[in-house]
This record gives sequence, C-alpha cells and structure tokens, in this order.
Amino acid sequence: MVHKKSLITSFLIGLLVFAMTGCVQSEPLLSESEAQKMATVPSAWVVYWDLPNGSKDAKQISDKLDGLVLFAANFTPDGTLVCSKDLLALRGKIKKGKYTSFLSVVNDVTNGDETVALKDPKIVAKLLQDEAATQKHITELINLTKKAGLGGLEIDYENIWKNKEAITYFPNFVSKLYTSAQAAGLKLRIVLEPSAPFKELKLVKGPEYVVMFYNLYGLHSGPGPKANRQFIYNTLSAMSSLPEPKAAALSNGGCIWSSKAKPQFITEKEAVRLQKKYNVTPTRDINSQCLVYRYREGTTVYDVWYADKATINQWITWVKQGGIARISLWRLGGIADVKGIK
Repeated sequence: MVHKKSLITSFLIGLLVFAMTGCVQSEPLLSESEAQKMATVPSAWVVYWDLPNGSKDAKQISDKLDGLVLFAANFTPDGTLVCSKDLLALRGKIKKGKYTSFLSVVNDVTNGDETVALKDPKIVAKLLQDEAATQKHITELINLTKKAGLGGLEIDYENIWKNKEAITYFPNFVSKLYTSAQAAGLKLRIVLEPSAPFKELKLVKGPEYVVMFYNLYGLHSGPGPKANRQFIYNTLSAMSSLPEPKAAALSNGGCIWSSKAKPQFITEKEAVRLQKKYNVTPTRDINSQCLVYRYREGTTVYDVWYADKATINQWITWVKQGGIARISLWRLGGIADVKGIK
C-alpha cells in the first residue's frame, strides 16, 4: 500500500511540473538519433539595439540562413508604424546568402517621452477593432515592407490573449494579411508565445508559424533556464494543432539574478566575461543543458543561467524530436561561436 505521505509528495511534484511547463508532460515522436539526422532550416533575428554585434554574427552564417529577421518596427500611441532606418539598411550590408529578409513588427508602443510600453495588447485591439481598421493596418504593413525592399513580413504581437476577442480577430487578421502578402510577393511569419491558445485559434494554412520555445524562467521569475527538455516536449505537443509550416524559436544567452536587484538578460559573451572575472566554474544543468554558476560581490549574491552552443544544439535536437526542423534563433549578437550552432 502506498504511504499517504508519498502520495502527497507525488501530487506536489506533479503540480510543480505543471506550473513550470504549462501543461501535462508529453513525449516526443522521434528518438534523438533520428532527430539528429534531420537537416536544420535556420533563421535568426538581428535587433535594432545591438546592430554592430548582430551584423557581425549574421555575416558569419548568412550563407546558411533561410531567413534573416530585422527586429523590429513598432508603433506610436496613435498606431503609426515606426522603424529604425539603420535597421532597414542592414540587408544591403549583409549580401552573402540566398535567405529572405523579413521585417518584424512588434506591439511595443513608443511614447512621446521616449518611454516604451512593451507588448501592449491595447494597440493591437485598436488596430484590429473592425474590418476597416484591419484592412488599413494590413495596407500599412505591406507598404512599409515593400518600401524597405524586403522579401518578407513577420508579425510578433504578444500578450494579447487575455482579451478573448483576440481569438477571433487575430486569425481573421492573419488570413487577410496572408492574402495581401501573397499578392505583394511577400513571405509571412507569425510569432506565437508558448502560452497561446493554439487549439482555439483557427489559423489559415500558408504563413510560417514560429512558436517561442523560451521564457520558462526569466525576468518574471527566480533563477532557472529559458527552456528545458520537458518544456520543449510540452510546447511541441501544445502547438501540434497549428497548420504547417511550423518553426521553433530558441533563445541564446541567459539571465542574471541578484539578491538585491531585478534580473537582467545577458548575452553568452557577457556571461563568460563575468565567469572569468569572478573566477567561477559553471556546471551544466542536466534537464536544460544550460550552464549555471553563482558568484558574490560584497554581500550581493548573483545567479547566472545561460545557453552556449552545446545548449542550443541540444534544444534543436529535442525540437526535431517533434518533427520540426525549422529553427529560429533569438538573437544574433554576443554569441561565442555562432558557426558552431547546428
């Protein structure tokens, strides 16, 4: 007979797994050896706040890329699209390769005082409030992408699902946008969070649906990995209802947590510099394959979790176990060995 205490312990562990991964545990379709035989179809983001380092990484792997995504255009409070000219000019500076250049559009709002409201659901609701507004927004998106001379458009509208109406108006927007993009000769990518209501969304077949396989831990939590094996398996299961083609977005770098300050994202190179400065040796976490270390500065304790090429390559294998070979890397810049990512 199972002891009552053991039952309670098992129940609590189950709750913890659910809380950390967002759904019940799932198993992959392919073995690791089978997954490793699949050829990767890679794409990557370059971000406007780190153009020099992002450009440097992009030039090293441009001949292997299927897509290079310029991140990002965003909005003013009245819904006007704005984008850095330096970002749009990047495509002309990285010529090697047959990849498609995409303009990413994110629902961040830049206010008059230069503060930024990140992932603002209100601006999306405003832009898609009715058919006329939706069509106006689509026209502006297509025009900006064509004017920039790019071959594709990416939509990255996050934090919108608390508004239940988004389950209806977002798929309608994607369907109409895809029709317009095709007519304009543009490819279309749609980025979705791992918590998106996949089964409720009736999304049109045609665009590439890119699901974020990260943020398991981060600025919203205590120390831990951006992703681990079970989180990846569970996300694969959750997104299974999406139409093809599907892609997985994986995040390099990591996060640093302090006992006296808010956590911050750091690049792999920044994590390595801190490691050397404080003479600490990282360990590799079994469940995530992330590198982990702790150091002290006076009375302040710092915890660092980050991904190197071995981490990313293992995550790629776990994703491929779900039959997905299209991999998008967030983001270029600050990677120690970008060519080593397979």
